[in-house]
Amino acid sequence: MKSEQLFQLLISYNKCHDICEGLSEEAICCFEKSNSITLPSELKSLYRVFDGGEIFIPGTLIYGIKQSSKRKTLLEVNSKVSRGNYTIPSNYLVVAKLNFGDLICINLNNPYNVIQWDHETDKQYCFWASLFEWLEESIKEYKDYEEGAN
Repeated sequence: MKSEQLFQLLISYNKCHDICEGLSEEAICCFEKSNSITLPSELKSLYRVFDGGEIFIPGTLIYGIKQSSKRKTLLEVNSKVSRGNYTIPSNYLVVAKLNFGDLICINLNNPYNVIQWDHETDKQYCFWASLFEWLEESIKEYKDYEEGAN
């Protein structure tokens, strides 16, 4: 599934989300420059569609770039204070938190895979090849849940 189709499908569940407005390419570039970081292209694509928020309420909280009352920022959750309780490798960027506490990280080194970090054992629990693969699975799990509830 192409990224545009994936985001369209995700957004089609808008009644189940509380998300922030997407960012311009300029705002994303400004964030990268001012924080000396290069975000993976998939994450930048996501931020152009929406700048974090909660998907599939009560569900996953995706951290965004700009300040918001809806969630912490990417900088806040990746500060030494926030990461101090975990041994998450420095090349992993925390991008989301699951409703039961595990963290979702993206590897800042190629191949930019996505890692679920178990908050209780402080270890990698599982991983996906890409941010898009993780989002596809999240959508599928929600669809399966929704069908089972009916």
